[in-house]
Amino acid sequence: MRKPLRCRIGWHKWVTRYSDDGTAHYLRCRRCSKEDHEGGHRGVVGF
Repeated sequence: MRKPLRCRIGWHKWVTRYSDDGTAHYLRCRRCSKEDHEGGHRGVVGF
């Protein structure tokens, strides 16, 4: 399956997710499932 166009140009739709044990959080794109563990995204989460 191909990555959505917005994700290919770097415009992800970030949402906050939590680890299984609930001790850590990270960001994941709702469209392509890319994960960002460093918190290095730019913009508003979920936008």
